[in-house]
Amino acid sequence: MNNTATGILDITFTGGSQQLVFLNNAGTLNYTGAGVWSTNSAPLMTNSGTWNITGGNWTMASALTNTGTINIAATRSLTFSNTINLNAGTVLTGTGTIVINGGTTTHNFPWTNTTLILSLSNGIWSLTAGNPVVFATGTTFTWTGGTINGPAGVTLQSGATGTWSTSSKILNTSLANNGTVTWNGGTVGGTGTLTNAATGILDIAINGSGFLGVAVNNAGAINYRGHGSFTTSPPPSLPNTGSLNILGGNWSQNSPLTNTGTIQIDATRTFTFSIAQVIGGTVLNNGIVAGLMTSFTGPTFTNNGSVTLTNLPFAGAAVQTLDGTGSINALAINNTNGVTLGGDQTVTTTLTLTNGLVTLGSSNLYLSNNTLASLVGGTASGRFVTNGTGSFQRMVNGANYPFPVGTSSSYLPVLLSLTGGAEERFAARVQSDVHSDYTTPGTPAGQVIAGDHVERTWVITEETPGGNTATVQLQWNVGDEGAGFDRTNCGLAYYDGASWFNSAFGTAAGADPYTRSLAGITDFREFTVADPQSILPFACPVGPPIGSACDDDDDCTTGDTVDPNCDCVGTPEPDTDEDGLCDAVDDCTLAVDGIPNFDENTCACNLGYYATITDMDGNDVITACTICPPGSYCPDGIEQFPCAAGYFSSGSGQIVCNACEAGTFSAGTGSIICQACAAGYYNPATAATECLACSAGTFSDVTGSIACSDCPAGFANPNLAQTSCAACPPRQLFRQHGSRALRPVPCQYLQSLIRADLLHCLP
Repeated sequence: MNNTATGILDITFTGGSQQLVFLNNAGTLNYTGAGVWSTNSAPLMTNSGTWNITGGNWTMASALTNTGTINIAATRSLTFSNTINLNAGTVLTGTGTIVINGGTTTHNFPWTNTTLILSLSNGIWSLTAGNPVVFATGTTFTWTGGTINGPAGVTLQSGATGTWSTSSKILNTSLANNGTVTWNGGTVGGTGTLTNAATGILDIAINGSGFLGVAVNNAGAINYRGHGSFTTSPPPSLPNTGSLNILGGNWSQNSPLTNTGTIQIDATRTFTFSIAQVIGGTVLNNGIVAGLMTSFTGPTFTNNGSVTLTNLPFAGAAVQTLDGTGSINALAINNTNGVTLGGDQTVTTTLTLTNGLVTLGSSNLYLSNNTLASLVGGTASGRFVTNGTGSFQRMVNGANYPFPVGTSSSYLPVLLSLTGGAEERFAARVQSDVHSDYTTPGTPAGQVIAGDHVERTWVITEETPGGNTATVQLQWNVGDEGAGFDRTNCGLAYYDGASWFNSAFGTAAGADPYTRSLAGITDFREFTVADPQSILPFACPVGPPIGSACDDDDDCTTGDTVDPNCDCVGTPEPDTDEDGLCDAVDDCTLAVDGIPNFDENTCACNLGYYATITDMDGNDVITACTICPPGSYCPDGIEQFPCAAGYFSSGSGQIVCNACEAGTFSAGTGSIICQACAAGYYNPATAATECLACSAGTFSDVTGSIACSDCPAGFANPNLAQTSCAACPPRQLFRQHGSRALRPVPCQYLQSLIRADLLHCLP
């Protein structure tokens, strides 16, 4: 039967096997029946015109070759169940449904479906090269069985929907989902690839294993909403650059998973890695992560649930983050770039610190296993950085439990040995600076105290305060020491919430790093290492606290304070004369105490003695008293003076010199005796420095004269300083006494010269 280009063929009745002859439609074919029209399987039908199905449903049980238009009205359907060739020129329109339910439907034209529903329930849908099928926004692809073949592939655009259910489905081509696909029944296998694009949503709501047997590339969201367990099967891989969300039931990954996107596990749900593999991307766990993992290399693992993996090994190539608050069976850190903790985590079995710094911030990491071997590693290159209020915590049940903590630049571990009490959960962190006071543990309230101690504060606490006794060992490096710190004489210091206490001082062990330990600790709070010169406000067992004022009952000190040894010690007063008696109580500050012949009343030597003066730091200090020697006098106990000319001192210890007596003299200073005037000389006064010569007409014939004698009558002396007078020459007259022979008179003139004072010449 040929329905030509101008022909109109209206079919208005229903029934099966109605077409018994070949039908070639080049015009208009209208089916308006109210039921189902079904062709016979034998005759061939071709359509190059327009085929309208506006009433009822058409089942194409015979072969069809189409190059024309097929229009399917809303609520109407066209079912293909034989060999169908949709060739170039085919136009599919309407808002009804195309059903592929058997045979092979070969798609030989590119088709973007904008209005129709396509349902594949059986048979083969073959998409030839260059003829892809696109489901546009608002369209639906229902897949309940059958196979999709061919190189062209199927794409669901954003806003398109897919419903996959019922029976097994084979995908031997590519299927890209940018819309929303709900998969609630039947397996999907084949050699093709299912790509869930960035805007794509693949909701899986089936239970069991082996349902996913095709390779999947996920860049969008895969949501598992089942109520049981879903297990992938090898060998198809699952590259995930989007999100894989376990929102219901449990997911077992039994095939390779390459994750650079996000894996999210909701509360009460379990994601099991059934084969060991490297996992990247981001993991958001609010439920359980179980199974095996070779390493985690992604940027962030958020655990708000439980990780029961045999081991969760962080081994990224950049800084990684462990977020959330949850529990981890075994945790390993082997990332030289470090790991940041973004919440409190509990490790229940084993913690391995191989390499890399774990920065705690305000978060805590707790190792609940109480065995010593539960911590593996812990070195300067693999440690906790306690840069906030967070700490490393662990159960302690014996000796030598390490806490590998430090700052970002220094390894400052704690070694704790429980010596009394039940096992306890201890926490340790270390922070820069040491303060005079703290409120809550590690929270500074007082001023920073610098110098003479390790300038780090270790904060060590116990979960239940009281009842435990421990030995604490602290380790530090040279770079952590404050100015003036003496590591050869230092000890642990600890704060009890009110006061600092020090311990016995001694030499630190080691050689950079150094350690110091203290046994018998019962108060666990702030700790540091200090030397005796530290000005931390230490408390003493009795009396005022260290650094407070006191009185040492020593008048030779001032500013008395309690020192780090709890002794009252003051600053010594000056001892100017260095005699062991300070100036404050020394009556004579410029004289050595106990000098013989020293007068404490005058702070000088006894009179008749002179002082030996020594320069002591710029001060003139009396260090000895020496008796004045002959020829000198010492009037003030300080200086020695020589006797002046005219004076003498013949003995020692004189305070004055004696004046030379009349008839004696001393011409120079320092005389020990006076000299007698020589004959011919005299001295009528005391303290003379020289003698006078006897005048003419006088003489002195002895030493020590105080006056000269006149020459006797008949004798004369015309010169000075004579020791005798000469007799007058014969028959000459001189004065009676003291004749100087001024006018010798011959006797023949005597009569004319007779005077009372003249004498007759001697015969």
